[in-house]
Amino acid sequence: MTYLSLLIDDVVIFNPDEDSSGEDYSRYGDEGLDFDAGTASKARVMQEASNETAIDRDTRVQVYKVYLPAGVTLSALSYLEWEGKRLRLDGEPEYVDGRSGVHHVECKCQEVLG
Repeated sequence: MTYLSLLIDDVVIFNPDEDSSGEDYSRYGDEGLDFDAGTASKARVMQEASNETAIDRDTRVQVYKVYLPAGVTLSALSYLEWEGKRLRLDGEPEYVDGRSGVHHVECKCQEVLG
C-alpha cells in the first residue's frame, strides 16, 4: 500500500492572491483578502475534536487533521473545502520530510459554526 492510496478524500485548496507588491496580504489585515480559483487535491481528512460553547452565542468548533501530497501549495492563510465544509488552517502547514525530500504535508484545520 502506498501513501497516495491512503488519500481517499477530495478537497479544494484556496490560497490567498498576492497584492500588487508581490507579497502575501497581512495576516492581520485580511478583511479584503481575495483567494485564487482553487486547486483540487486528494487528501485524508480526520476529525480530531469538536467543542461547543453556549456563552453569549452558540458556537461549535470542529478540528480536523488533514494529510496532503507533497506537491501542494499551502500557507497559514489558506483554506480548504471538503464535503461542503470550509476548513481554515490553524497555523502553518508542516512539510514532512522523507528520504528524498518532502514526503507529505500535514495541517490542522478548523470549521467554526455559529
